[in-house]
Amino acid sequence: MRDTSKTKNLEREKGRLEKKVEDQARELKELKERLGQTRRGAVQLQAAVDALLTAVVLEFGAETEAGGKGLELPGFSAAELNEAYALQARRGAEGKGYVLTAHPRKENAEEDGGGTGGEKDRNSEG
Repeated sequence: MRDTSKTKNLEREKGRLEKKVEDQARELKELKERLGQTRRGAVQLQAAVDALLTAVVLEFGAETEAGGKGLELPGFSAAELNEAYALQARRGAEGKGYVLTAHPRKENAEEDGGGTGGEKDRNSEG
């Protein structure tokens, strides 16, 4: 009798563990799908940033010896800029082009002297 009870307990435990493995496999599959979506989103975002920077260089850059255009920007800290400024974007006149405006964030307006946030980096270069 005791062996039968022990066998039943072990079978229940085995079933519980098999269900746990199935649940974890299903969760892993969902997480892999989400990771793939995130990676595709990151690639799309990088393409959009590259296109924006290309448009800026083509509009404001100077001709280079190699036949392209170049534009040198000051160093900056993305974290400091995002903390100090809010960016607004809207369509330009007649829906052509874009108008981008950077507004100082109110909480940083008095303490921040402006700039790109890269001053610390440039000053520490020595």
